Amino acid sequence: MDSRTRLLNTLSGKAVDRIPVSPFIWSNFVNEYFKRQLADQELDEACFKVYKDLGFDTMLRTCNIAEATDECFLDSRNWQVELLKKQISEKERHEITIIKTPERTLTQVKSFQRITPYEEVNANIECFIKSKEDFHQFIKYQPQVPTYDCSRITRSKQMLGNEGITAPWTQGIFNYLGDLRKPENLVLDMIMDPLFYHQMMTYFTDRWVNISAQFAKAGADVLCVSGNIATATFLGKEYFEEFVLEYEKRHIVAIKEAGAYILYHNCGDANALYPTYNRLGPDIFESFVEPPYGDTDLDYALQTLDKNIVMIGNIDQIDFLMHATPNEVQSRCKCLMDYMKERGRFVLGTTDYLSEGTPIENLVAMKECV
Repeated sequence: MDSRTRLLNTLSGKAVDRIPVSPFIWSNFVNEYFKRQLADQELDEACFKVYKDLGFDTMLRTCNIAEATDECFLDSRNWQVELLKKQISEKERHEITIIKTPERTLTQVKSFQRITPYEEVNANIECFIKSKEDFHQFIKYQPQVPTYDCSRITRSKQMLGNEGITAPWTQGIFNYLGDLRKPENLVLDMIMDPLFYHQMMTYFTDRWVNISAQFAKAGADVLCVSGNIATATFLGKEYFEEFVLEYEKRHIVAIKEAGAYILYHNCGDANALYPTYNRLGPDIFESFVEPPYGDTDLDYALQTLDKNIVMIGNIDQIDFLMHATPNEVQSRCKCLMDYMKERGRFVLGTTDYLSEGTPIENLVAMKECV
C-alpha cells in the first residue's frame, strides 16, 4: 500500500496495511538536514526527500501560501502598508508593519528571536488592534480577500503523487485574531464587550472561510488549523464553547465543503477540551501532549474523543526523541501502537515539529517499529 492510500484510508476509516508513521517535519529540521537555508521553491521538494529518506508517510506541511498572512500583499490606496526591519542584536530582529488608512495609522511590532541556527520564534510586542477604532479600520478599508496564487499547493500535490498528502497550514480564527489583538485583551473583550469581540470574530471568520477554500480547491488534501492559543488552561472549556466554538466550526465546515480534510492542532493543554473537540468536528486532532509540556491524560483522551477523529501523536520530540536510545524509542512506539490498535484511526507522530539535532537513529527506530 502506498503512503497516500495509507493516510487517506486512515482518514476515511478504511483498512490499512499498517499504522501510518508521520512525525511533524518542519523547515528548521529540513534546513539542518541539508545544511543550508532553503528557499520556498526548494523547501517542499527537500521536505519530501527527508520523509522518503527516513521511510515515513509524507504529510507535507511546508507548502504554505505566505501571502495570506502578509498585510503587505494587500497594499492599496486606502490601505497603505509599509514594512520596516530593525536588527536589535545578533539573535533578535524586529519587523514593524505600518498600515495607513485615510483615518488612522495602525502599527504592529513583531520580535523574532533566533534560538538555533535554523529556527526563529516570534511574538508580537505591539498589535494592530488596540481599540475599537483600530478594528473598524479593517472593516472600512481592508481590501477584499484577493485570489491568491496557490500553485505551490498544486505543484506539491503533483510532486507527491501516491507517496503522500499535502497538508498546508491555515489559521484558526482565534489564533489569527490573537495575532492582531493581544490574547489577554481578547479575553477581557469576552467579558467587558462581547459585542465587539463577536464583531471581530465574525469579520475574520468570513475572510478565512474564503482563503481556506482557495487552499482546498488548489489541492490541499488536509488543511492544518492552528488552535494552540485557545487552550484548556488559557481559555477553558466554558469560554471556548461560548466564544470560540461557533467560529472555528463554521470555518471547518467550509473547508470540508471545499473538499479538504481538517487537522486541528493544539500542541499544549487540551485535556478539558476533548469533549468540545467532538463538537468542533475535525477529521484529525493532534498532538496529545502529556506533562510537563501539556496536560493530556491519554486514557481520558482515548475514552472521550470521537472514534471518527484520527489521532496523531503522542511521541515527545522535545526531550524523549532527543535523548532516548533507539531501543527506548522502539519500545515506546510499540506500547503506544498496541494501546491504539483496538481504537484504530491512529497515526504515529510527534507532539510538535522535530527539533534540530534529533538523532536520525531515533527517527529510523520509529519507522522500523511500525
